[in-house]
Amino acid sequence: FSDEDDEDLQSAVEVAYVNSSGLTNRSVWGDSIRLSEILCPPVTAIPNSGGRACWLLSRGLGLSQCSSIPENHPTVRALLRAWSRFFQRSGSGSFLQLYSGNGGLFVERALQLLSCREWLCRIRVVGIDPSFFVRSTHNVHFYMTSGGLSRLLDVSGLMQARIANRVSV
Repeated sequence: FSDEDDEDLQSAVEVAYVNSSGLTNRSVWGDSIRLSEILCPPVTAIPNSGGRACWLLSRGLGLSQCSSIPENHPTVRALLRAWSRFFQRSGSGSFLQLYSGNGGLFVERALQLLSCREWLCRIRVVGIDPSFFVRSTHNVHFYMTSGGLSRLLDVSGLMQARIANRVSV
């Protein structure tokens, strides 16, 4: 690869990460730096500001409440801004959206609010030890550690993902 090829590759892919609400805002920055070192393109950190939706999810009520997350929620707005910036700048390429734990609640809500179907097709979602399983796109895969119990907070999402062969342990 030449330096020019490397620049083309980096402009064709952008990566963002939303942490679980159980983690501190400080940890999202550390996680994003580590992911940047592994993946090479810089990873945009989008802190999960938690709130009522995360409280509901922790009690097994998150799925039915996902659409009640307001569109002006800071995490949802940050996701929509990151995606919009990338797609307005890049005529092609994909956006890799990573999340852990219940960060998927906000990814799901932001995906629901996307008005451009082409953008939705170009967003690839990866859930890491999710406690909420994103369902608004087929471009999704979930990675879980064995023995993790947080996934049981969204049992129907887990079963749907397993049936669709979108889960790796």
